[in-house]
Amino acid sequence: MNSESILDRNSRKARSAICLVIFLLAVLTVSAAVGEIDLDLEGPSATIPKGNTVERSIIGVPSGVPGNLSVKLKWHSVSDSPRAHDPLVIRVINGTEILRTSICYSIHSNRSPKCDLRIPVNRSESNLSGPWKLRITNNGNNEVVGFDIRKGGDPDPLVPGFRSVFMPACPGAARLDMEGTTLTLTKGSTQERKIFGVGSAAGLLRLKAKWHSANNGGGKFIVLEIRLIRPDGSIARTGSYYSIHSKNTQKFDITYKISPSDASLAGTWKLRITNGTEFDVTGFNIERERGEGDPLVPGFSSSYEADCN
Repeated sequence: MNSESILDRNSRKARSAICLVIFLLAVLTVSAAVGEIDLDLEGPSATIPKGNTVERSIIGVPSGVPGNLSVKLKWHSVSDSPRAHDPLVIRVINGTEILRTSICYSIHSNRSPKCDLRIPVNRSESNLSGPWKLRITNNGNNEVVGFDIRKGGDPDPLVPGFRSVFMPACPGAARLDMEGTTLTLTKGSTQERKIFGVGSAAGLLRLKAKWHSANNGGGKFIVLEIRLIRPDGSIARTGSYYSIHSKNTQKFDITYKISPSDASLAGTWKLRITNGTEFDVTGFNIERERGEGDPLVPGFSSSYEADCN
């Protein structure tokens, strides 16, 4: 009985270990796919007559987000020979720039190289204006039908299930910096400071700030009027705030969602700060700098994080 009990216990432990390994592998597989964006081709599957060039937009690539483009292509040659596989000239275009040119075969063909294109997209390329496109040229002897960047409803069993995707390179939150050193505002004055580090993609802007009264403000914390200015000069957010180390509740600790239309604006984000009090203000900053001498000011920073979903 004791021997059988030990065997049973060992068997249960082995099964539990196997289940745990399977679970972890499943989690890792799902995690690896998180953030991938499925791409689609404009319109239905394309037909490219011989000697012709056709363009189709690629739908789904986010603007202003660096990453990796994985484009796979399939098509069929209209021919009396069931094994006819004609190559196509494929150009991957962003705006007016050709980022890749390849002469390749459908991914289900028996010829190489197949059209399985992996294209890294850096920050400057992601910011190019205009849609992503494929320019397809058929220099072969047969008309081409069923051209697509995913299997879709293709009934040919030789065409494997596949899709094309964009994999964003999201490094997480980026720390922001303010133009110049800490800011001093005399009473009744207004100044602007640029914010460096805000990316050109939609995302989340988290801003905090601290400051001090130059003459102790009669022992009071000083309220400032702060406006967040979009790159085109329009006001995104405005309010009256206290330093984040104050005892007041309306601290300058704000979150702003940068929309795609905000992200498309050329220029630099700014803060416009107005000191409407009777006291001068010193040490204004959007992070606790190394030289901050007040122990009541906590360690903090401001950040931007691109939306890669």
